[in-house]
Amino acid sequence: TKEPFAASLMAGVSCANFAANHGLIVRAIGDNIAFTPPLIMKPAEINEMLEKTSQTLDQTWAAIQAGEI
Repeated sequence: TKEPFAASLMAGVSCANFAANHGLIVRAIGDNIAFTPPLIMKPAEINEMLEKTSQTLDQTWAAIQAGEI
């Protein structure tokens, strides 16, 4: 729906915390996340970053649906 999550959920912060658990550094901006990968990344590193991002988003969504955050 593209409707923002309630601010009380702190979805962005939770997502950033899950990302850190996967070894990915992101910055929470409201219920959005931002990351700035280095421009000298190799294709394998890009794939790893995208896989960790996917895992993080799946984990965040599951936690929201389960009412854990």
